[in-house]
Amino acid sequence: MAEEKEQLHVRDMKLSDLDGVVEVHRNCFTSETSLFSALSPDVLKCYYAMYAEEPESYAAVLEEPASGRIAGFAFGTTKAGIKRRFLKRYYLKFALSVLKGLFTNAAVWKSLFARLWGQRGLNLGGYDSVLADAGVPAPGGIEDVCMGIGVHSDFRGGGNAAKLIDYYVKRVFEKGAVRVRGGVLKSNIASMTFFKRRGWNFKDISDSQVSVWIDKPKEQG
Repeated sequence: MAEEKEQLHVRDMKLSDLDGVVEVHRNCFTSETSLFSALSPDVLKCYYAMYAEEPESYAAVLEEPASGRIAGFAFGTTKAGIKRRFLKRYYLKFALSVLKGLFTNAAVWKSLFARLWGQRGLNLGGYDSVLADAGVPAPGGIEDVCMGIGVHSDFRGGGNAAKLIDYYVKRVFEKGAVRVRGGVLKSNIASMTFFKRRGWNFKDISDSQVSVWIDKPKEQG
């Protein structure tokens, strides 16, 4: 497995990668943390397709060249509200999958219950008063919000996650962003350690959440 990990490379995501991206998503994000994991693969593919189709959004994949297998992915957007845009565009497909899940998958019930009672994840919308009040500086230009990063359990270790996020940041900066921002739960020690090692900035924004970001280096000379 060590030899396989050394062969992995990172590139921009293509629509032909969606089956592999869905496989990684379900491996990394359980149905208890992501409603999408409890729904049909078709719904997930429609969602991730938007990151390849929208000019304001972007996704990178980690690939095993010998097999073409997708080993990981990172995705984000400079235009807030991508989930709302997804629901508006694919409302019927999403609703039918949720309805089916209510009868076949207990995880759908749990996920919907958590949302109804406000037990939601990090809010990664645009820069707002919550960030300002916490002392997180405004980006001063285009900000990309990294919505997530995942590496399949078969390929973790060996610096693969670092290779993936570094490539993602580099490409987003090339596209015009001056900052990449994300969010981490304080209870997620592994993610906290990962971003600290990559040189990202940290700022508490609540009792349970931390905003993390990295700015584009200023041009030399």
